Amino acid sequence: MTRIVSRWHRVAAAVGVLALLVLACVAGVVLEQARRSRDPALRETRLRRRIEVTCDLLGRNAQGYLEFRHQSTGIVLVWIPGVAEQRRAGEDRQRGIERDEILIAKYEVSQREWEEVMGPRSIREADDLLPAANVSWDDCAEFCRRTGLDFPAESEWERCCDGAPAGRGCASVRRVDGGEPNGFGLHNVFGNVSEWCAADARDPTSEPREWVASDWSDSPRAKPTRGGGLDFPRPCRVGLVADRADANPWNGFRPVLRVR
Repeated sequence: MTRIVSRWHRVAAAVGVLALLVLACVAGVVLEQARRSRDPALRETRLRRRIEVTCDLLGRNAQGYLEFRHQSTGIVLVWIPGVAEQRRAGEDRQRGIERDEILIAKYEVSQREWEEVMGPRSIREADDLLPAANVSWDDCAEFCRRTGLDFPAESEWERCCDGAPAGRGCASVRRVDGGEPNGFGLHNVFGNVSEWCAADARDPTSEPREWVASDWSDSPRAKPTRGGGLDFPRPCRVGLVADRADANPWNGFRPVLRVR
């Protein structure tokens, strides 16, 4: 009996040692993954590999940011790296906020790009490079479903303004590649057509919203548009928001690609 008990003790000790070794290995893997996730260079390499599954790398634009061409739509996307920002959260304190990478369209979706995905439109302008205006939020949601793209969240759209508090509109709708690009290389972030966004939880330190009254403000179907457009009688500011739901001649779309 003593021998049997002693043998079981040895077996239990061996099992305990093996369990500790397994736990140590698992902990090492977890710590290494955490280190890699915090390393900007490693994270960029990993994300680029994922992006290049559905996009072709074009190189860096004049502003120094990577650009990709979405394979199924031809839409050019600009990669805006993630950042760690210090934002004011009260009278006398700061708090850190992690901002993820954004892969956003360099231009508003053109009529040509829209029709290649959604088919011919009954209402359109002659120039294929004018923005695909007069599209509803539901139309854009279907465009996203077919292409794997998505709406930018309002906070993402604000980041893509490159810190500019306001911009000038234009007297008439122009080509999507018209106007001067901003600091990220994006065209017509302000003015031209308003851009549909996905409403998201607001950071209290974000740019304060300035609502534009509309017939849709109290509708459960209402969705936000950002960037202003021809129908805005005032300067186009970052916090300027209009609630709409249906298509109209001043609404367009600038999608993002989600990569995690």
